[in-house]
Amino acid sequence: MAYRLVLDIIAVLCGCLAYRIFYGNQIEPISWDSPSLPDLPPNTALVGAEHLFTNQIVGPEAFATDAAGLLYSGLADGRIVKFEENGLVLQNFTRLGPQLPGCGSYEMEPICGRPLGMQWYRGVLYVADAYKGLVRIGPDGQVVPMATQAEGQPFVLLNSLTIFDEVIYLTDSSSRWTRRDVLLECMEAHPTGRLIAYDLRTNVVQVLARDLPFPNGLVLTHDRTELLIVLTMQARLLAYNLDTHALRPFVTNLPGIPDNIVAHPSKPVYLIGMNSKRSTPFSFIHFAADKPLIRKLLTRLMPTAWITRLLPTYGLVLMLDTEGRVAGTFQDPTGHTGWISEPYFTRRSVFLGSWKNPFLGRVDRAVFD
Repeated sequence: MAYRLVLDIIAVLCGCLAYRIFYGNQIEPISWDSPSLPDLPPNTALVGAEHLFTNQIVGPEAFATDAAGLLYSGLADGRIVKFEENGLVLQNFTRLGPQLPGCGSYEMEPICGRPLGMQWYRGVLYVADAYKGLVRIGPDGQVVPMATQAEGQPFVLLNSLTIFDEVIYLTDSSSRWTRRDVLLECMEAHPTGRLIAYDLRTNVVQVLARDLPFPNGLVLTHDRTELLIVLTMQARLLAYNLDTHALRPFVTNLPGIPDNIVAHPSKPVYLIGMNSKRSTPFSFIHFAADKPLIRKLLTRLMPTAWITRLLPTYGLVLMLDTEGRVAGTFQDPTGHTGWISEPYFTRRSVFLGSWKNPFLGRVDRAVFD
């Protein structure tokens, strides 16, 4: 009897395994060249980071400040919230989709929305939502849709934005996978992303660059001549010249998995939030870059959410000078504050965003200055 039960259990497990192999996530990964792993001498600059609003919010990935200095962020459940009193008071500002049970879940994310990149400009908050497209929001919280496609191709994963000289520049990270399947996009690695421009004077939407491998964070350079574009899975930065429209490599071998990038408000440097480290002696991303079959099997055999377990939970913000050289790192080797998407500067603090953390990170600005 017990023997038969064991056989039945084995048969069920084999059936589940076969199902996952043949009918699991259907991705078609490609290879890419991953440069040799850089060294990352550790430090503890971020070990003392505070966690605010733990388990009250999830995924404050990107930030913006209004004319009064109030901090805004978009959350995984579709809300846009604002923080007062140096981040100690949380208020709902608006939301881009309906307020429904389950907002923030995989199933409800396309309905409830997922606000990502944002910036206040001339009294209006412009937001890139991964599902709702580009929207503008007035001080009263009223949401007005602006664009959901560029040159006939719908946005699939609208991500970061920055505004300069009446033009909104955006990254559309993928034409294959939406944000809720972003981990599959990262494992597949097809170069299907775009750099987009929305002209506020004419309302014309234009594609500036195509076939980019997961373009993510975006920032205007200090001299206002180029845009720096984060390529997340390839751990690189590109520079896009606003006059010549040419792309050039800016950094080719980052020691982490980069997300958003910001310009320091008072120094000629840039800071990048890193989802995890990518350094000696081992990195799964580096190991699997030229092994698409391994990535394909992993996505079929394991739940998608487990993919993040292949990366170490490690807090890392990288500082680059204007030539792309590493000018410093800020780390939490304990992983207490890991998965950092963006370091955002205010007058007294630097807030540490994340696409997945259930809190808002904060350190004193003196840590970075």
